Amino acid sequence: MITIENATEQISEYFTGFKKFSDQMSDNVNPMFMMFNDKYEHPVAIVHLPAFKDDTADKMLKHKLGTTIAPFFDIETVSLATDVFFTKVDKDNVEDVENLKHERPSQAIDRSEGITLITMKDTGKGLFSMKEYGRDDTGKIYFKEQTSQPIDMDDEETLHSWVPPMLMSCFRDQEVIDELVEDKDEELKLMMTGLVALQELGYLLQVSEFGIKHITEKYTGIVSDELMNMFLDGWSDMKDVMGEEE
Repeated sequence: MITIENATEQISEYFTGFKKFSDQMSDNVNPMFMMFNDKYEHPVAIVHLPAFKDDTADKMLKHKLGTTIAPFFDIETVSLATDVFFTKVDKDNVEDVENLKHERPSQAIDRSEGITLITMKDTGKGLFSMKEYGRDDTGKIYFKEQTSQPIDMDDEETLHSWVPPMLMSCFRDQEVIDELVEDKDEELKLMMTGLVALQELGYLLQVSEFGIKHITEKYTGIVSDELMNMFLDGWSDMKDVMGEEE
Protein backbone atom coordinates (compact mmCIF):
# COMPACT_ATOMS: atom_id res chain seq x y z
CA MET A 1 0.00 0.00 0.00
CA ILE A 2 1.22 3.51 -0.84
CA THR A 3 1.82 5.58 2.26
CA ILE A 4 1.52 9.35 2.45
CA GLU A 5 5.27 9.59 3.01
CA ASN A 6 6.09 7.33 0.05
CA ALA A 7 3.82 9.26 -2.31
CA THR A 8 5.40 12.53 -1.16
CA GLU A 9 8.88 11.09 -1.71
CA GLN A 10 8.01 9.97 -5.24
CA ILE A 11 6.56 13.29 -6.36
CA SER A 12 9.41 15.17 -4.66
CA GLU A 13 12.05 13.18 -6.53
CA TYR A 14 10.22 13.49 -9.86
CA PHE A 15 9.39 17.18 -9.59
CA THR A 16 12.81 18.31 -8.34
CA GLY A 17 14.45 16.55 -11.28
CA PHE A 18 11.93 18.12 -13.64
CA LYS A 19 12.56 21.52 -12.06
CA LYS A 20 16.34 21.25 -12.51
CA PHE A 21 15.99 20.26 -16.16
CA SER A 22 13.43 22.98 -16.93
CA ASP A 23 15.55 25.60 -15.16
CA GLN A 24 18.49 24.76 -17.43
CA MET A 25 16.20 25.29 -20.41
CA SER A 26 14.93 28.57 -18.87
CA ASP A 27 11.41 27.13 -18.83
CA ASN A 28 8.77 27.71 -16.18
CA VAL A 29 7.46 24.70 -14.29
CA ASN A 30 3.71 24.42 -13.84
CA PRO A 31 2.07 22.50 -10.97
CA MET A 32 1.78 18.75 -11.30
CA PHE A 33 -0.44 16.00 -9.88
CA MET A 34 0.74 12.47 -9.18
CA MET A 35 -2.07 9.95 -8.65
CA PHE A 36 -1.80 6.60 -6.88
CA ASN A 37 -3.95 3.50 -6.60
CA ASP A 38 -2.95 1.49 -3.53
CA LYS A 39 -2.68 -1.71 -5.59
CA TYR A 40 0.52 -0.37 -7.16
CA GLU A 41 3.79 0.97 -5.76
CA HIS A 42 4.08 3.67 -8.43
CA PRO A 43 1.69 6.31 -9.83
CA VAL A 44 -1.05 5.36 -12.25
CA ALA A 45 -1.11 8.84 -13.77
CA ILE A 46 0.77 12.14 -13.79
CA VAL A 47 -0.92 15.38 -14.83
CA HIS A 48 1.04 18.55 -15.66
CA LEU A 49 -1.17 21.65 -15.53
CA PRO A 50 -1.13 24.31 -18.25
CA ALA A 51 -0.11 27.89 -17.51
CA PHE A 52 -2.78 29.93 -15.76
CA LYS A 53 -3.60 33.59 -15.34
CA ASP A 54 -2.57 35.57 -12.28
CA ASP A 55 -6.07 34.99 -10.98
CA THR A 56 -7.26 32.73 -8.17
CA ALA A 57 -10.41 31.63 -10.00
CA ASP A 58 -8.47 30.53 -13.08
CA LYS A 59 -5.93 28.76 -10.89
CA MET A 60 -8.64 26.89 -8.98
CA LEU A 61 -10.48 25.90 -12.16
CA LYS A 62 -7.39 24.49 -13.88
CA HIS A 63 -6.34 22.59 -10.80
CA LYS A 64 -9.82 21.07 -10.47
CA LEU A 65 -9.96 20.09 -14.14
CA GLY A 66 -6.65 18.31 -13.68
CA THR A 67 -8.19 16.01 -11.08
CA THR A 68 -11.15 14.88 -13.19
CA ILE A 69 -9.43 11.71 -14.43
CA ALA A 70 -8.84 10.46 -10.86
CA PRO A 71 -12.08 8.44 -10.33
CA PHE A 72 -11.47 6.27 -13.40
CA PHE A 73 -8.25 5.00 -11.81
CA ASP A 74 -9.87 4.54 -8.37
CA ILE A 75 -7.09 6.48 -6.71
CA GLU A 76 -6.67 6.52 -2.95
CA THR A 77 -3.74 8.95 -2.78
CA VAL A 78 -3.02 12.16 -4.70
CA SER A 79 -0.03 14.49 -4.53
CA LEU A 80 0.41 18.02 -5.85
CA ALA A 81 3.77 19.74 -6.45
CA THR A 82 4.07 23.49 -7.05
CA ASP A 83 7.05 25.77 -7.65
CA VAL A 84 6.61 28.82 -5.40
CA PHE A 85 8.07 32.03 -4.03
CA PHE A 86 7.71 32.54 -0.30
CA THR A 87 8.90 34.83 2.46
CA LYS A 88 10.04 33.92 5.95
CA VAL A 89 8.72 35.81 8.96
CA ASP A 90 8.66 35.32 12.69
CA LYS A 91 5.07 34.32 13.46
CA ASP A 92 5.36 36.12 16.81
CA ASN A 93 6.27 39.41 15.10
CA VAL A 94 2.87 41.02 14.56
CA GLU A 95 4.18 43.73 12.22
CA ASP A 96 5.95 41.26 9.92
CA VAL A 97 2.91 39.00 9.80
CA GLU A 98 0.65 41.95 8.94
CA ASN A 99 3.01 43.14 6.20
CA LEU A 100 2.99 39.66 4.74
CA LYS A 101 -0.75 39.95 4.14
CA HIS A 102 -0.22 42.96 1.85
CA GLU A 103 2.91 41.90 -0.04
CA ARG A 104 3.03 39.12 -2.58
CA PRO A 105 6.00 36.75 -2.01
CA SER A 106 7.02 36.96 -5.68
CA GLN A 107 7.48 40.73 -5.31
CA ALA A 108 9.29 40.69 -1.96
CA ILE A 109 12.95 41.74 -1.91
CA ASP A 110 13.86 39.01 0.58
CA ARG A 111 11.84 36.29 -1.16
CA SER A 112 12.89 32.64 -1.17
CA GLU A 113 12.15 29.90 -3.68
CA GLY A 114 10.92 26.41 -3.05
CA ILE A 115 8.63 23.55 -3.97
CA THR A 116 5.48 22.81 -2.00
CA LEU A 117 4.27 19.23 -1.87
CA ILE A 118 0.79 18.34 -0.65
CA THR A 119 -0.32 14.72 -0.41
CA MET A 120 -3.81 13.62 0.62
CA LYS A 121 -5.24 10.16 1.33
CA ASP A 122 -8.91 9.30 0.94
CA THR A 123 -9.00 9.03 4.74
CA GLY A 124 -8.65 12.81 5.03
CA LYS A 125 -5.10 12.56 6.37
CA GLY A 126 -2.24 14.20 4.51
CA LEU A 127 1.16 15.83 4.54
CA PHE A 128 2.37 19.31 3.61
CA SER A 129 6.07 19.63 2.72
CA MET A 130 8.29 22.52 1.73
CA LYS A 131 11.53 21.92 -0.15
CA GLU A 132 13.47 25.17 -0.29
CA TYR A 133 16.14 25.66 -2.94
CA GLY A 134 18.89 28.15 -3.65
CA ARG A 135 21.26 28.89 -6.51
CA ASP A 136 25.03 28.61 -6.66
CA ASP A 137 27.40 31.13 -8.27
CA THR A 138 26.61 29.76 -11.73
CA GLY A 139 22.86 30.02 -11.21
CA LYS A 140 22.31 26.29 -10.87
CA ILE A 141 19.72 25.08 -8.41
CA TYR A 142 20.60 23.19 -5.26
CA PHE A 143 17.99 21.89 -2.84
CA LYS A 144 17.98 22.38 0.89
CA GLU A 145 16.37 20.31 3.62
CA GLN A 146 12.73 19.33 3.18
CA THR A 147 10.39 20.13 6.07
CA SER A 148 6.97 18.54 6.58
CA GLN A 149 3.89 18.77 8.76
CA PRO A 150 0.74 16.62 8.86
CA ILE A 151 -2.62 17.71 7.43
CA ASP A 152 -5.98 16.57 8.73
CA MET A 153 -9.30 17.48 7.12
CA ASP A 154 -10.84 17.43 10.59
CA ASP A 155 -8.59 20.35 11.51
CA GLU A 156 -10.40 23.64 10.90
CA GLU A 157 -7.12 25.35 9.95
CA THR A 158 -6.73 22.99 6.97
CA LEU A 159 -9.94 24.38 5.48
CA HIS A 160 -8.42 27.87 5.27
CA SER A 161 -6.77 26.73 2.03
CA TRP A 162 -8.73 25.63 -1.05
CA VAL A 163 -6.08 23.06 -2.01
CA PRO A 164 -6.74 20.15 0.43
CA PRO A 165 -10.53 20.19 -0.22
CA MET A 166 -9.84 20.29 -3.97
CA LEU A 167 -7.57 17.25 -3.65
CA MET A 168 -10.17 15.45 -1.54
CA SER A 169 -12.73 15.90 -4.33
CA CYS A 170 -10.71 13.34 -6.31
CA PHE A 171 -12.16 10.67 -4.04
CA ARG A 172 -15.78 11.79 -4.39
CA ASP A 173 -16.13 12.50 -8.11
CA GLN A 174 -17.24 8.94 -8.92
CA GLU A 175 -20.64 9.96 -7.58
CA VAL A 176 -20.83 12.67 -10.24
CA ILE A 177 -19.78 10.24 -12.98
CA ASP A 178 -22.47 7.76 -11.92
CA GLU A 179 -25.07 10.48 -12.47
CA LEU A 180 -23.73 11.31 -15.94
CA VAL A 181 -23.52 7.84 -17.49
CA GLU A 182 -25.89 4.90 -17.88
CA ASP A 183 -23.37 2.08 -18.30
CA LYS A 184 -19.66 1.27 -18.25
CA ASP A 185 -19.30 1.81 -22.01
CA GLU A 186 -20.36 5.40 -21.52
CA GLU A 187 -18.05 5.68 -18.50
CA LEU A 188 -14.98 4.56 -20.45
CA LYS A 189 -15.93 6.83 -23.34
CA LEU A 190 -16.21 9.71 -20.88
CA MET A 191 -12.69 9.01 -19.63
CA MET A 192 -11.23 8.75 -23.14
CA THR A 193 -12.88 11.92 -24.41
CA GLY A 194 -11.90 13.66 -21.17
CA LEU A 195 -8.24 12.83 -21.73
CA VAL A 196 -8.41 14.28 -25.25
CA ALA A 197 -10.19 17.41 -23.99
CA LEU A 198 -7.56 18.00 -21.29
CA GLN A 199 -4.74 17.64 -23.80
CA GLU A 200 -6.45 20.16 -26.09
CA LEU A 201 -6.62 22.56 -23.12
CA GLY A 202 -2.85 22.30 -22.64
CA TYR A 203 -2.57 19.61 -19.99
CA LEU A 204 0.27 17.11 -20.30
CA LEU A 205 -1.00 13.66 -19.31
CA GLN A 206 1.06 10.58 -18.58
CA VAL A 207 -0.77 7.32 -17.92
CA SER A 208 1.70 4.76 -16.61
CA GLU A 209 1.81 1.03 -17.31
CA PHE A 210 0.07 0.61 -13.96
CA GLY A 211 -2.68 2.98 -15.05
CA ILE A 212 -3.16 1.06 -18.31
CA LYS A 213 -3.22 -2.21 -16.35
CA HIS A 214 -5.85 -0.90 -13.95
CA ILE A 215 -8.16 0.41 -16.67
CA THR A 216 -7.78 -2.82 -18.65
CA GLU A 217 -8.65 -5.02 -15.66
CA LYS A 218 -11.46 -2.71 -14.58
CA TYR A 219 -13.33 -2.58 -17.90
CA THR A 220 -12.44 -5.79 -19.79
CA GLY A 221 -15.48 -8.04 -20.08
CA ILE A 222 -17.76 -5.19 -19.03
CA VAL A 223 -17.44 -2.84 -22.01
CA SER A 224 -17.59 -3.77 -25.69
CA ASP A 225 -14.50 -5.42 -27.20
CA GLU A 226 -14.40 -2.67 -29.83
CA LEU A 227 -14.18 0.08 -27.22
CA MET A 228 -11.62 -1.82 -25.12
CA ASN A 229 -9.43 -2.37 -28.19
CA MET A 230 -9.68 1.31 -29.05
CA PHE A 231 -8.43 2.19 -25.57
CA LEU A 232 -5.53 -0.25 -25.83
CA ASP A 233 -4.60 0.74 -29.40
CA GLY A 234 -4.78 4.46 -28.72
CA TRP A 235 -6.96 7.28 -29.99
CA SER A 236 -6.31 10.92 -30.78
CA ASP A 237 -9.68 12.52 -31.42
CA MET A 238 -13.06 12.63 -29.69
CA LYS A 239 -14.67 11.47 -32.95
CA ASP A 240 -12.64 8.27 -32.69
CA VAL A 241 -14.47 7.50 -29.47
CA MET A 242 -17.92 8.99 -30.03
CA GLY A 243 -18.17 8.41 -33.79
CA GLU A 244 -19.25 10.87 -36.46
CA GLU A 245 -22.52 12.70 -35.92
CA GLU A 246 -25.14 12.11 -38.57
